[in-house]
Amino acid sequence: IEDMSRVTHIIFDKTGTITNSASQSITYEGAPLNEEEKRMIWSLCAQSSHPLSKMLTKELSLTNTGTHFEIAQFQEYPGKGIEGNMKGVDLQLGSSNWLNPSLKNNNQTAIHVSFNGVYRGHFVFHSEYREGLENLLKSLSKKYKLGLLSGDQDGERSHLKDVFPENSALLFNQSPEEKLLKVKALQKEGSFVAMIGDGLNDAGALNQSQLGISIVNEDGAFSPASDIILNANKFAHLKQFLSFAISCRKIVIGSFIISLLYNLVGLSFAVTGNLSPVIAAILMPISSISVVAFASLSVWVSHRIYLKTI
Repeated sequence: IEDMSRVTHIIFDKTGTITNSASQSITYEGAPLNEEEKRMIWSLCAQSSHPLSKMLTKELSLTNTGTHFEIAQFQEYPGKGIEGNMKGVDLQLGSSNWLNPSLKNNNQTAIHVSFNGVYRGHFVFHSEYREGLENLLKSLSKKYKLGLLSGDQDGERSHLKDVFPENSALLFNQSPEEKLLKVKALQKEGSFVAMIGDGLNDAGALNQSQLGISIVNEDGAFSPASDIILNANKFAHLKQFLSFAISCRKIVIGSFIISLLYNLVGLSFAVTGNLSPVIAAILMPISSISVVAFASLSVWVSHRIYLKTI
């Protein structure tokens, strides 16, 4: 809560964080895939924690009702993709920079496909942004500096420039290492950074930031290196949570001040010898009760102000 109250700079990941992974549409572009190849892709994607892999797994599960293929030599490369061997076939799924750097129109959010080293095509993800995103960013911009660190291509840069406040840094094609270094650079400038992400690619930046917030779509979901786990359906209320934390910090400080003043007044009576032991024994628990009562009432009021509608 103290770290939440000290934040000055908030950085967002894109896919699965400010986009709604549950309602994105997916299309395939490239050489046709047979049913067995689709099942291989489905089997490999199911082993990855990346939000794009999860979305593609869900999409392909609609046409694959059997069991997954057994996978040998599975590897996951943060910022690049995944690979594995099924039925003697090497399958790689990942970014265009990894599988097909020469691809033109390389500004789409996509998973690219390669069988036995031969590039076949790619699944394109059409983003749908979380409800209330624009209002959230507008309210946050009044107090915080905002930015975007995304491993995706910059095909939606123009749209996001309209959504994010002016002068927000929007960086795309960022590897996990580059995300971490950007957070470090902001910290060296004196910023208290909150990083908001949801996948393995964000783990380094989440861990490096003073406050790491993982967005999850379901209970028990994987949440790497995070201080806070935020359910995706509460994402639009982030500003209220931060405001509540600031209020709680003020209440703690207020409690210390009340306690200090109470003890200074009591001490001034005690040193004169005019305070009997019986009265002192009565005042001591009253002191504790007064501080607890103040804190409890103040938190209740603050909760009613900031979190009542959540």
